[in-house]
Amino acid sequence: MVYGGNPHLFPYKHNEGQFEVLVPLRNATFAFQPDWPALKNLNIELDFLNDGLWMRSDSVDLGGVKASKLAATIPDYSKEKLLIDADINGPGKAVGPYFDETPLKDSLGSTLAELQLDGDVNARLHLDIPLDGEQVTAEGDVSLRNNSLFIKPLNSTLKNLNGKFSFVNGALKSGPLTANWFNQPLNLDFSTTEGAKAYQVAVNLNGNWQPTRMGVLPPQLNDALSGSVTWNGKVGIDLPYHADTTYHIELNGDLRNVSSHLPSPLNKPAGEAIPVNIQADGNLKSFALTGERRE
Repeated sequence: MVYGGNPHLFPYKHNEGQFEVLVPLRNATFAFQPDWPALKNLNIELDFLNDGLWMRSDSVDLGGVKASKLAATIPDYSKEKLLIDADINGPGKAVGPYFDETPLKDSLGSTLAELQLDGDVNARLHLDIPLDGEQVTAEGDVSLRNNSLFIKPLNSTLKNLNGKFSFVNGALKSGPLTANWFNQPLNLDFSTTEGAKAYQVAVNLNGNWQPTRMGVLPPQLNDALSGSVTWNGKVGIDLPYHADTTYHIELNGDLRNVSSHLPSPLNKPAGEAIPVNIQADGNLKSFALTGERRE
């Protein structure tokens, strides 16, 4: 304990004195908010300095992920606010279950249930926690390096996913991402919003694909095609708060660089422009697919 200064001038806002108590705790439990999971088996150092509290821990478990360089601060008791910062590392599939135990279950938790990350992730987490019962703000950045992403509504997986996205509570926004989808390179970005009736995910996609490498065409069709298709698309996923998930997909491309040896009228030489539009609407049980050739 360190104490010096005139007690009448506490909390020494202008460095007229100092009050400090250092308290190391071992195997502690830190319940920082009633509706957030408590931090358990925590080795932490408490530094009571004047009218604030600074807490530091080298490592702590957050569900199935590891938090390192944890810093928790109450800069001023009178402002009733706790700030927590930590580096996060661990399996992506453990992140969703953690947020399912928080007030973000219906937003960020629901998104991570529909967009399921696998592989290790690195993140920076910041929590702004009012101690008067107001809503917690959770924000941070997540770095992806050769992860996979299972898109549950589409029953499809992106592989070798690289890039970064940020979040503020349930609002997510990515920078440019790269991945492999249907054995082809893919560029994408995404964002999410919390609507009045549904949590919404918007994805922009583009690529230059060789249809014969997708691995989904029948052999006879595969053998009759060659070349590549430059395309772009949008995927919208609605996660209603009280109903089933729905999605809408729209893809636009040009078959100019594709040659087809299929029977007429499906045959064409490379160099002949054929703009196409494909749309799909569905849910977790069924979908309707439409398409058209555009002039």
